[in-house]
Amino acid sequence: MKTVYQTDANGYFVGPTFADESPLEPGVYLIPGGAVEAEPPSIPDGSRARWDGGSWQLEAIPEPEPQPEPEPEPALRIVAMWRARTIMKVTLWGEGMLFDAVQAAIAGLTDPLQKAAAEEALERGTDFDRDGVFVPMLAQMVGITDEQLDEMMAQAAALPA
Repeated sequence: MKTVYQTDANGYFVGPTFADESPLEPGVYLIPGGAVEAEPPSIPDGSRARWDGGSWQLEAIPEPEPQPEPEPEPALRIVAMWRARTIMKVTLWGEGMLFDAVQAAIAGLTDPLQKAAAEEALERGTDFDRDGVFVPMLAQMVGITDEQLDEMMAQAAALPA
């Protein structure tokens, strides 16, 4: 057995390892892939050794790249509820949307089941699921973008119950 020095796929020193002598050729050692026979120099703190194909080079260990902050989920996707019909109306009016326009959009629905469900939800509903059927449909009917709807839902969620 013989000590050799293992590198990773980029040539950076990983650690010592062993090469076994060939059973067919005495004096010849079977060196693991990526390993070299040349011993790396002493590696100071904050550095690493890289085999460049002919010799060891010392390099400073780069600072890790900062991890980007994860984009927060919009509050409405976490809460995902308008808590009451009154809050929905207040939020729509606060965004400059006339509640009459919402009612007109519902009145213009041609599918009788869809129209009845929308009317029922608008008049008697108390919880409005952002990712359900009614709220996205309503938003699309009156031209509210997903971003605007997210903001409206966040505002509604912040209102006192």
